[in-house]
Amino acid sequence: MRVVFTGFLFGMVAIASPLWAQSEPYEITDAPKMTMAMDADLSDWESLRGPDGRVQEMSFTHNGRSNPIGEPLVVNIQYAWDTDNFYVLVEEISDDDPTGTYNDVNWCGECIDDDFQNPNHDNNPAPWSTDSVGFYDKGIKWPGIGDDDPALDSILEVGPFSQFWVGLAVEDDLVIDGENQYFHITRSLNEGRSEGNTSRLIGPRSVENEKSFPLIPDLPELTDPQSAHGIVKDGSNDGRGRRFTEFYMRWDQIRYSGNDERPEVIDRIDELLPAIEGHLLEDVKEGYEFRLDPLLVDGADTFAFGSQTHPSGIEHPDHAIDFDEVAVVRLLGAADPAARLDDGTLTDSAARADYVHDVLGTWLGDADLDGQFNSSDLVIVFTAGKYESGDVAVWAEGDWNGDSTFGSGDLVVAFTDGGYEAGPRPAMAAVPEPSSCILLAVGMLLILNRRRR
Repeated sequence: MRVVFTGFLFGMVAIASPLWAQSEPYEITDAPKMTMAMDADLSDWESLRGPDGRVQEMSFTHNGRSNPIGEPLVVNIQYAWDTDNFYVLVEEISDDDPTGTYNDVNWCGECIDDDFQNPNHDNNPAPWSTDSVGFYDKGIKWPGIGDDDPALDSILEVGPFSQFWVGLAVEDDLVIDGENQYFHITRSLNEGRSEGNTSRLIGPRSVENEKSFPLIPDLPELTDPQSAHGIVKDGSNDGRGRRFTEFYMRWDQIRYSGNDERPEVIDRIDELLPAIEGHLLEDVKEGYEFRLDPLLVDGADTFAFGSQTHPSGIEHPDHAIDFDEVAVVRLLGAADPAARLDDGTLTDSAARADYVHDVLGTWLGDADLDGQFNSSDLVIVFTAGKYESGDVAVWAEGDWNGDSTFGSGDLVVAFTDGGYEAGPRPAMAAVPEPSSCILLAVGMLLILNRRRR
């Protein structure tokens, strides 16, 4: 989803320059504040969807810029955050040639390419031939910064790790040798101040690629699982469903702290000033905005480094020369899952019912969202005075079917749902026979019509 944000003075300090005056559009994706569980369950992510700007769509076909092969890999990306972590969801929409081969020894698959015979270009963990997304954390690298100074052109890190990659695992790769696969890759800066080759797997079998050394040698341990992979079994993609991966990076993995007393960190922060101002660990809070460029790879059986694209359509984030070629994440305040009931995104009756059941954990008709549908809810909605008035109504005023009004149809869907006076909705609710529910709703309508006369 393309969201244009214009006329904004972005509080970004350019190297050796004043505040950068932003006058051109760039893509911005909102990240609500919510702690996400890495449990391969998308219900918490679904609760965050709604207003434009919270889901970013990307699409690319393998070998797409010269001779496209097959149909594109299409994914949606979502972000969330809390005081400790930055969360990411990559959810597949469609792909005609899913590529996996996801293991901790060689994430590339076979990576058949002459270049890999070069001893300096080995098969250590890298995602280039797997369906995957890399996130370039370039909070201080904006168009124009470093153009006159090659030494500054590659500065892109604001913490120990400057990039993180995650793959979409095919079903056969969700479990390998009896072990669940839950890891992703980080890349850190090398001494040459380019993105370098130092990579680390995050997960119980953390592996470090030792071809080069990170600028900050005392990197955090990466043995805790920070990701989960799964497949939505909805019959799409010729029956195989849709792959997804959720993961997080700790803020202290991707942001330096101004309170860090390690000499090497203090020296690095001093070296990056003034550009790093506003992008330290202490600056992460509601309203914080930073550049984060996702890079989509439509994998193939053979190595093809060029098969990737940025949301703006350019081949690589490093190629950005204008503001409309960068992507920005904005941290929002705490999310209210119930807000989706009234934002116009849940008008489909089945999707609305699933959301009320699975995300909010209650019944259709629960006007006050206390977990039950009972007479108190009917008192609330009729007291609001919107019944059959034609006026715009929200959930708490009786709009239970999503048409933005309160009428007989709302009562029918609520009573048909089977929760009236049934108490809290259990995890697996047994729905009463539709006929008895509808009779109850019809009886309610007759009473209402008699009162109105």
